[in-house]
Parts: sequence; structure tokens; C-alpha cells
Amino acid sequence: MSLNFLSCNIHSVLTKGNRFDLDNIIRQNSISFVMLCETWLKSTDHFKLKHFVTYRNDRGVNPGGAVRNGGGLLTSIHSSFASKMIDNLTYRSNVITDIEILVVQLELGPSDKIYLINFYKHPLYRGNFGPLENVLRSLYGEKIILGGDINSRHPAWGYTHPTNEGRLLMDIFNDNDLVLANNQHLVPTRRASKNCRPGVNDLILVKQSIIQKVSFQVQQIAVGSDHYPLTFQLQTYNPLHKKNTLTQDHKPRPIHIRKFTRVVKKKFEAVQDQTTISYEKWEHIILESLEEARSPGPPKKPAPVHQTSKFVPWWNVKCQSAKNIRDIAFQQWKADNSWESLAIYHEKAAKFKLVVKEEQRKSWHSICFSLTINTPRTSVWTRLKTLQHCKEPTKTKDTSWCQAYSENLTPDSVPNTRPPEEPPNPNLGSPLTFSYDEFLQSFYNIKNKCPGKDKITKKILNALPQVAIKCLYNAYIQILSTENIPKSWNEVIIKPILKPMKPENHPTSYRPISLF
Repeated sequence: MSLNFLSCNIHSVLTKGNRFDLDNIIRQNSISFVMLCETWLKSTDHFKLKHFVTYRNDRGVNPGGAVRNGGGLLTSIHSSFASKMIDNLTYRSNVITDIEILVVQLELGPSDKIYLINFYKHPLYRGNFGPLENVLRSLYGEKIILGGDINSRHPAWGYTHPTNEGRLLMDIFNDNDLVLANNQHLVPTRRASKNCRPGVNDLILVKQSIIQKVSFQVQQIAVGSDHYPLTFQLQTYNPLHKKNTLTQDHKPRPIHIRKFTRVVKKKFEAVQDQTTISYEKWEHIILESLEEARSPGPPKKPAPVHQTSKFVPWWNVKCQSAKNIRDIAFQQWKADNSWESLAIYHEKAAKFKLVVKEEQRKSWHSICFSLTINTPRTSVWTRLKTLQHCKEPTKTKDTSWCQAYSENLTPDSVPNTRPPEEPPNPNLGSPLTFSYDEFLQSFYNIKNKCPGKDKITKKILNALPQVAIKCLYNAYIQILSTENIPKSWNEVIIKPILKPMKPENHPTSYRPISLF
């Protein structure tokens, strides 16, 4: 699977021509990730890409109150991927001739993250690059893709004489193990104009560990700017798409609940001291058991065609041939246990069902047209008994009894069986523990809500054996007694939902929904 990226200095996304060209590039190259420089957007401007989640670092305001000229960063991620903006690493400045940084985290899987760093340096900037160094130092060891307009010269990207800023940037890139993706394709990324010659101003840099998976291309087309768009692809073999758009080989296999219950029970019974088990270990056992339970088991053996009598008028050679082909595909799947043979089996099984339904329909039409006034009644009943899936019609349509039945089923009042409440005890310690029965009452009343990052759903919790539930209770008691909160509990995923009839560009128009 390849992830397609776009990076470009667009010189205003508000221009209709630039927006039209941008949409065409995204559509023609199947772009999923967009990194734009010099958007020229203000905080009051509205900009949105369809099916994309957009993060912005807009133009600031100068100390005198005037809106700065140029600048502005934008990173858009296709909505089928999980992403978030790293605000504490994003660098904003009110100085016109300064640098800008926008950092977005892209999640491809539970432990597979890529950080997209959108970077822009003003041509007149002559300072150091401390903010960029801080960002790269904070993300040391992570997968990084850095792209943008650096407006500096260095022989590494095709210039004869380096500038001071080019030397500083090259030292930063080397110190953080960043490699030029367009090193072997030093095609000018900026067109010639009256004031400058063509040159390589726009760069894409990636970590050394993933450089072999990156392919780079300069799109020799105009987008209303004097810069060419850059497109590059990252080959990945561990995609975890947020939506079910994966290929057959990468689709998550279904979980066999009974097998999961057996595996979990065996693993927790093997734990030596269940009373001191930690939550991290409990979660690790659950996730490990889920992976083991994903092993594809053979599909259910096709049930034989139900026959209500020995005489089946619609069964013929065509039905028998389709059934034999389906059974052969089933045996082949059991032999090699592969996705290809499973797909072939499903295809043959579906074809068998179509053949049976077609022959049943033809048989019914044949019976109807063969009936005459001279047909014996016994023959009619014999043929009707061979029909299948017949439903008995409703005996009565009178609904006058429904109200009386409902009143009898649900009485007006029931006696109060709740025990009297005890007065609160002011001398309770903290944290307050709870009994196992109280824990079970809460556990079995968990609502079917969106799971957290561990993907443990309500269905999985319902399949846990008693030994696993008891270990979970012990883990919670350990958390209360030691006050050691698991690290995974410190992260919260917030999904902003736009309120009805509210403007999209106002922060108070969104309702924050916590997913974990």
C-alpha cells in the first residue's frame, strides 16, 4: 500500500484558479496528505477540503495591528486516517520575516506513527533555527517527513555556493538523520521569473530508515504560483486505515469469540499471583489473546438443502453440479487455508444459492401452469408440500385486545423493595475501595460505547471468563492502593462535532466528544 503526499508553495489558496488546480492535483494523484506553504490565510478566512481534516498555522498580526504579508501553513489529512495536531511543537510568530512550523501526527497503527512537519522560511530571514531544532529534538527516534519552502542554498540540493542559512539547515538535517528525498532528482522546484533563476527551493526530507520506501516526483504544472507541486509516495506494509478500505490481504481477520474465551481463561489461570496483577499486564494478555483468536478457522460446513419430503421436483442435474462445485471449493479451502481459496468458496456458494432459487422459481411456475380443472386434489397437495419457506398468514387483524394486554402486563405500580439508605460516614478514607460484587454490578452494566485505543469493545468484555474479570478487579484495586495510574489512561481522543446551524469557523460551534 502506498501513501500519497503533496507539498507545494501555493501563493494563496483563496484564489479560485489556485484552488481549482489544487483540487485537480489531489484527484489525479489520489493524494491523501497535503502540505501547503504561503496559504495567505487569516484566522477569519474559511477554507476546507472535502473529505479532509485540515490543520492551519495562519498568518499572525504584527505588533502594530497590521496583518502580516505572505506566510501561512496548512496540512490536510484525509478523513479516513487518524491524525492530530501537535500544538506544543507548532511554531507561530508575529514577525513578518520569520520561520513557521506546523506539526501533525499521523497514526497508521497502534505503534506506527509518522510526524508531518510543514516548514516555511521567509527569504529575508537571517536568524537561527532554534524552533526547528527543538521540534526535531522532541521527535528524535520517530518517523518524520519534513517538507516545505526553505529559501536557502546549499550544494546538497543543487546550488554551487551555500548561504549561511543553508549550512545551518544542512547541519540540523544531518544531526537528526534526515535525508533528502529529492537528492537524486534535482529538478528545479521553482520556475524562472524576472527576479530569480530556476532553483530547488522546496525540499522533502525523511528519516534514513524509510528513505528506501519513498519515491519522489516534481509535477511540471503551474498552480498559480512560481513553485511546482511536489508529490511523493511512501510504501507501507502495515496500514491500519480508519475505514474499511483495505485490500483483502490486510483486512483484519474476524475474532472467534469462543476461541478468545478459551485462550484468555488459559492465560489468566497460568498467572501465578492474580491478586497483584497490574492493569498493563491484564491489558497485554487481553490484546495477545485477541490476536491468537484472529486465526482464520474453516467456515461452517454448508448445511444440506432442507427437504420436507423425498420428492423434490426442483432438484435436477444443474443443482447437483453446482453443489458438487461448492463442496470441492470448501475442501480446497480446508486444505490450504488461504484467503484466495476462501474467496473462491464464497463465490461458488453464492452461485449455488442462485441456481437453487432459479430452479425453485421455475418449478413453481411449472406447477402453476400444469394445474387444470381435472388435476386430482391429492396431486395438488403432494406438490404443495414440497414447497419450502412458506409462512402462515396472520390469523386475525383485530387489535382491540392490545391495550388490555399491555395494561395487564405492566401494572400501574410495584412495591418498593429498595433497602433504606444508610447515613454517610464522614470518616471514610481515600481512596475508597469497593467490593467484588459492586465491581460486577458496574461491569455488567457497561454501555456499548466507542472503545479506547486498546479496541476492547463491549462484546469482548462480555466474552471474558470469570478468572479474567477477577483479575481486572484486582488490577483496579492495585491502582487505587498504589495510586499509580496507567500511562494509557492519560491520553484522551476528542472528536469535535459541529453543532446544528452553527458556523464552521467558530471554535464554540463544536461539541467535544470524548472517545476514550
